[in-house]
Amino acid sequence: GLEMGLETEKVAWLLEIAREPVSLETPIGDGDTELGELIEDTSVESPMVAAARSLMKDEVQAVLETLTARERRVLQLRFGLLDGEQRTLEEVARRLGLGRETVRQLERTAMARLREAGRAERLKAHMDGSAA
Repeated sequence: GLEMGLETEKVAWLLEIAREPVSLETPIGDGDTELGELIEDTSVESPMVAAARSLMKDEVQAVLETLTARERRVLQLRFGLLDGEQRTLEEVARRLGLGRETVRQLERTAMARLREAGRAERLKAHMDGSAA
């Protein structure tokens, strides 16, 4: 009975300690490292992901540079290539001061030009592979 009581007290004590907040500046191991240094910062993009995103943006930009300025702008707005926000034909038309049908034709022409050069597949692969 006494042994069990001691274990129960020890467990209760450990649970109490576990509930107390611990400073991120708490030394770990030999004292040269703090707890905060061991916690991953998930709000920061990893260097590998940042490099891949940069390469992808460069490649997408290079593909779009082969289009006219209006075609490029239509695709950027329609597919959210600048800000991640895809827009409807009506929204693009309103934004560019063009008719809906004109925007649809510009989009169709741009996509056809990209397909001719085999660039559409590369662009589509990037858009499918990115959440942004």
